[in-house]
Amino acid sequence: MGWAAAGSLDLHLGDGDQALAHVCEGYRLAVATNDLPILASVGLTVAELAVHHGLHRDAAEVLGASARLRGADDPTHPLTVSLTATLRAALGAGFAPAYAGGQAMSRSEAVSRLDPATLAVVGATADGQVRRR
Repeated sequence: MGWAAAGSLDLHLGDGDQALAHVCEGYRLAVATNDLPILASVGLTVAELAVHHGLHRDAAEVLGASARLRGADDPTHPLTVSLTATLRAALGAGFAPAYAGGQAMSRSEAVSRLDPATLAVVGATADGQVRRR
């Protein structure tokens, strides 16, 4: 979770490239733990990264997939509240179906959806380095 928190801080400081690297590492380590609540927390930062790049529908789906892995919505988490408000404003009526699509995923689909490499702005080289598409 520390890498994802660093990624979130990077986004707030305006360093999208460093955020991307931190979020990718956070995701990799979260998957290795096999701890779904930790992975769901990293997913919030993946959604935040998607918003940063204007990928609102992706962000809403990732947010839903995070809720799926956590086992419930978390309407009191400050980042969830902020992302939900931002995404509702950006997507309007499109927010609910995108979020529901993430929630409806199987466990393995949700884990895969949280991978930052699924975002159109991210790619990873064979040696684990991050590059923009």
